[in-house]
Amino acid sequence: MATAARAAIISAAIESIPTLPMVVNRVMEITADPESGAQELMEAISVDPVLTAKVLKLANSAFYSRSGEIATLKQAIVVIGFNEVRNLLLSSAVFNNFGKISRVPGFDAHLFWRHSFVTGLACRMLARSMRLPGGELFVAGLIHDIGKLVMVVALPMEFVKMMKMTGNFGLEHMAAEKLLLGLTHEEVGLRLLKRWAFPQHLQSAVGFHHHPAMASVQVSHALAVHLADLLVHISDRSQATQDENSLPEGCFAAETASLARTHGIEWNAETVKKHVANLDDLKTKQSSVLDIFLA
Repeated sequence: MATAARAAIISAAIESIPTLPMVVNRVMEITADPESGAQELMEAISVDPVLTAKVLKLANSAFYSRSGEIATLKQAIVVIGFNEVRNLLLSSAVFNNFGKISRVPGFDAHLFWRHSFVTGLACRMLARSMRLPGGELFVAGLIHDIGKLVMVVALPMEFVKMMKMTGNFGLEHMAAEKLLLGLTHEEVGLRLLKRWAFPQHLQSAVGFHHHPAMASVQVSHALAVHLADLLVHISDRSQATQDENSLPEGCFAAETASLARTHGIEWNAETVKKHVANLDDLKTKQSSVLDIFLA
């Protein structure tokens, strides 16, 4: 099959992926309106009992260092905040929308979601230094590779074969996507989020997470995901090989370090090592939270 034909199949898949539940769209409208209130948000979410239950489980999880204190949506909104509830709802809805992806032979959906979740944790960790909202960055990290899921849905055999040939990260993988499938997962993810009318900062974070300097708006969010993604791969490699110096290609590229510095992050071997140690600690503490998202 020609590359152009594969790209056309992926484009068709973008249009066929179900939109997120109406409750999610309503929640995004409410939280974008500065005059809206907690009661309005609570009423919008409560029409979906499944998402409501999941939000409450997450609000009471290690994610917020709480255990059984929050019994109602109203309490959740008061205790963890208006925007945090929205972020949990968005995250849960994305997980639910791609639930059937686990049935694709050769594609390890749990490994994919684990990487996505830990990237979200790493984004949240970097947020304070970058003076950005941690909840928003968590969502950005969680969905940064969503374009890959569309590719798996559209061309499962081709994507799995390519992934085995090139690995699942780096410029080589991106080049293979463009050469063999006609689109990169950045491009696919950006187009999907535009179709879903996601906020601009999430579109930018997903669409430029391998090339943050190319983002025309919200460079900081794309940069955060880029750095978080690198940290997760460094952490995974060091744990697998017991080699702290096993670094992804281009990790300390001059452009990356310079861009990080302008957004409040020192990016060198010493600081990266500290970030990885903190991330490893977070992975241990938050290990049970992923199961709630996947339930």
